[in-house]
Amino acid sequence: MAKNLTEEIRASEEQAQKILLEAKTKASQIISEARTESEQAVKSFRQQMHRSFRDELVSIEKEAEKEVEEALREGQNKAESLIEKYKSKVDEVAAWIAGEVMTRYGSN
Repeated sequence: MAKNLTEEIRASEEQAQKILLEAKTKASQIISEARTESEQAVKSFRQQMHRSFRDELVSIEKEAEKEVEEALREGQNKAESLIEKYKSKVDEVAAWIAGEVMTRYGSN
C-alpha cells in the first residue's frame, strides 16, 4: 500500500508539474498576445490621430486660403478705389507742374 501511495503521489506531482508548465506556457502566450494587441491598438490610435491632425490641418489651410483670397480682393478693391479717387487730382497736379515748368523755363 505504501508503494502504491508513493506512486500515486509521484504521479500526482508529475501531473501537477505538467499542469503548472502548461499554465505558465499559456500565461506567457496570453501576455504575448496582450502585448501584441496593445501595440497594435497604440499604433492604430497614432495613425488615427495623425490622419485626424492631417485632415484638420488641411481644413484649416483651406480656410486660411479663403481668408487670404478675400483679403487680397478687398485690398485690390481699395487700391482701385483710391486710384479712381485720386486720378483726377493727379491729372490736375501734372497739368499744374507742366504749366509751372513751362512758365519758369519756357518752351524751348
